[in-house]
Amino acid sequence: MSLIKPPTEIEIVRDIREKDKAIFPSSFEWKDDRGHEKILKVKTTTETLKTGDYLLRGYEKAAMIERKGSIQEIRDNLYTADRHRFRRCIARLVEATDLPYFWVTIPLTKLTDPKYGGQQCGEVMDAMMRWVHRNRLRLIWLPFEKSVSNRRKAGEIILRVLWNHAWESQHEIVLPRDPAIGSPRSHEMVSDVSGPRS
Repeated sequence: MSLIKPPTEIEIVRDIREKDKAIFPSSFEWKDDRGHEKILKVKTTTETLKTGDYLLRGYEKAAMIERKGSIQEIRDNLYTADRHRFRRCIARLVEATDLPYFWVTIPLTKLTDPKYGGQQCGEVMDAMMRWVHRNRLRLIWLPFEKSVSNRRKAGEIILRVLWNHAWESQHEIVLPRDPAIGSPRSHEMVSDVSGPRS
């Protein structure tokens, strides 16, 4: 049984160039698979990141997130001269972390609105999904508007994504075996083990 305990505080770092930033709580309640509760304090830091837009300090190898907020931004990244820079950026992300995430925050109301590039939505989305697959990225489609309440809700979800990957990267849970079938009991939660472990 692992003796690893969660820290009392974690630090989430967001890139200084982020627009419409997610807002993170100062603390949140978290439970492990055994139901043990922990209040984790959260420190939010803004600085220039070499790759990605969001990460947990000290757990960069576990997971990192690149965010995109508009159809036009994705189109520019895939089709214009900016694609060369963007490909280098994603190559660094894939190299830097075991679980690179691609977070799309485009509100559904803007997907078909011409003034937000909606006329190109299908073409751009198809190209994006092929590109995500080829680079083995994990896709999060979590839209949010610019309101503070929506940015706070999105921030907590993203924080939980990063923290649970950080926890799993250092803490393996061995599930009890069902003697009848020799496999973990079906009602037990099984950790996400896709992707390489550090």
